[in-house]
Amino acid sequence: MLPSKPPKQQEVLPPRTVIALKGQEIYVQRGETAPVPLLEGARFSVEISDEARCHIAFKIARLLPDLQDHQKADLLAYTVRVLTLLCRDQLLRVREILSEELKEMPFAPRDVVMSLAKDEADSVAVPILECSPVLTDQDLVEIIKSTGRLEVLTAVAARKRLSSLVTDALIACRNVPVMQRLLGNKGASYSEPGMELMAVEAEKVEPMHEPLLRLPDLPQRILNRMATFVSKSLIERMTREGALPASVSSSLLEQISKRLQTPSLDKKRKESSKARELSSSGELTPEGVEDALERGELAFVKTALTHLSGLPEGMVDRIIKSENGKAITALCWKAGVSMRVALQVQMRMGRLHHTKVVHAKNGREYPLTPEEMQSYLDFFVK
Repeated sequence: MLPSKPPKQQEVLPPRTVIALKGQEIYVQRGETAPVPLLEGARFSVEISDEARCHIAFKIARLLPDLQDHQKADLLAYTVRVLTLLCRDQLLRVREILSEELKEMPFAPRDVVMSLAKDEADSVAVPILECSPVLTDQDLVEIIKSTGRLEVLTAVAARKRLSSLVTDALIACRNVPVMQRLLGNKGASYSEPGMELMAVEAEKVEPMHEPLLRLPDLPQRILNRMATFVSKSLIERMTREGALPASVSSSLLEQISKRLQTPSLDKKRKESSKARELSSSGELTPEGVEDALERGELAFVKTALTHLSGLPEGMVDRIIKSENGKAITALCWKAGVSMRVALQVQMRMGRLHHTKVVHAKNGREYPLTPEEMQSYLDFFVK
């Protein structure tokens, strides 16, 4: 018989404590006393000590592999209710035990796994985030977008297999330690936009240069971008080691040599002058802006946006420095360039935090109406 009321004081389970399945319930037998059902309704049937709760958490998690037979569905549901209660336990050690025991189980209860993955304690969340096969790509993206915790992000970046959907979300956080952890993960896949953003961030983080160059099948536009900041000595060393194909290293070394021979200020002036000349001759095109952006010719891009949009140079400068993703997007729309270029201008020239970046609609369209974009431009008119 269940006691009519839980004991007022916590009980310490003696060494001879057994967690056992009987019928459709889990029983706790302590010492020589009769077995007692663990649950009563939606709560534990007795008050138990911290030590006992840890013991139960360990035992219950270990029962799961024996409950996958369809004939035990009711018992499995019962066990999940127990796990759910334990997962909400305020005792950190209980949740840590569940995390360690469930982290690699493909049939662990989804709700329990998600609760542990979102736990505020890193010691609970990290094992699940690193290992659990229950978590889907969508689950991981949701967790990434909902937190700024470095331990959480690096735990996801350390998973054995990562799709480009997840790596894109991690890269969008623009967190250098997370990207470095990601670059060290051979099981990670990348989209081209993800690699582009990584290259943008790598410019000011020298330790990222080599692992980024070692990624397989880097698109030419990203290699062109990296040629604007990687060192000649790095390319030469990687070439000697066979880490770069001869054609790639040759192209990079040629671009680097040109860069080193051109002082920065002169380079910017030449880029701007080239954009003005093309505008005067009617040869300045949106496609030319995108090509210049891929080459890292940001001075050309800025001057080109000014001429193509017909806006004053000072206004264009204020918009790019405004940290307003919608205003920068409106500028690019006015200039007639693609939303792909608008995204890159926000990140590479506006240096926007990922939370402020305006993304394309349907992958390629401008997300704002013409009226909305014009209103953002009007705000900068003096």
